[in-house]
Amino acid sequence: MRYFTGILLLLLIISCSSGVAQYEGQIADYDKRLDDVEARLNRLERDATEQSSRGKQQSAEVKLALANIDELIARVESMTRDLEQRQQDVAALLDDLTGRLIRLERTSMTEGDSAAPQLDATAKEVYDRARMDLDAGHLELASMGFRSFIEQYPNSILADDAQFMIGESYYASDDFEMAVTAYSQLLDTYPASDKRALAMLKIGYSLFQLNRDDEAESILKRLMEEYPGSKESTAARERLSMIR
Repeated sequence: MRYFTGILLLLLIISCSSGVAQYEGQIADYDKRLDDVEARLNRLERDATEQSSRGKQQSAEVKLALANIDELIARVESMTRDLEQRQQDVAALLDDLTGRLIRLERTSMTEGDSAAPQLDATAKEVYDRARMDLDAGHLELASMGFRSFIEQYPNSILADDAQFMIGESYYASDDFEMAVTAYSQLLDTYPASDKRALAMLKIGYSLFQLNRDDEAESILKRLMEEYPGSKESTAARERLSMIR
């Protein structure tokens, strides 16, 4: 009986040991699964934290970019306003200068018209008559006609031409002394005449005819200095080269 009881007791112990071992295996499996779950939760928490951190950083960068864009837009708008204002100022200044220029041109035209020598039909007839006498070889009549023109129309635009033609009438008649006097009168009376260079050249030619070579060279050199690119200057240079 005792032996049978011992066997039962032994079987009970073995059965309990087996159940305990089984339970311990399940518990270990549960622990492992819990550890795995905990690890996965930790990873998720870390990922969430990193994503949140990145999200916050990206959000801050976006906010900064938006702020920079707003500042840039504000600057562009300010520059645009300044540019528009400058354009308006320039346009106003241009209008003002244009108006002044127009007024000055009108004033100049008015003053020029009132101050400009006039050439009426009668004056032109007197001048043309004297010129025809010169071309026809009536040198004394031509000289008298040009002198009469200057006396009657001293402010005419042809007054300096008439004075030059007086010199031409004397030069054509070989009266070089009177020619020098007439041409010199043009230089003194009409310093802005377009006949000035030619008058200086003819003075030089006349002085050479009078054997006043030093005076001739002086006036021709003066001509070359005052009108270096003119055809009269070229003629003067050629004439001087003939006596050297």
